[in-house]
Amino acid sequence: MDSFVFAAVLFAAACHAGWNAAIKGGFDTVSTTSLIAIGAGVVALVLLPFAGLPLAPAWPWAIASVIIHLLY
Repeated sequence: MDSFVFAAVLFAAACHAGWNAAIKGGFDTVSTTSLIAIGAGVVALVLLPFAGLPLAPAWPWAIASVIIHLLY
């Protein structure tokens, strides 16, 4: 496995553990979840000019993911 991919997987795992701990340890889980989602959105918007938009074949999957997460 490429070292960049390995580091990205470890970083993603640390992020998941961190926000799950923040949500579990917070007083209001809905507010904490909302703030974390808003923060992630802001970071994504800042990085968008450097990463670019996904290619066209990825859009149906991205839209399906958004719908599933909103319903979940």
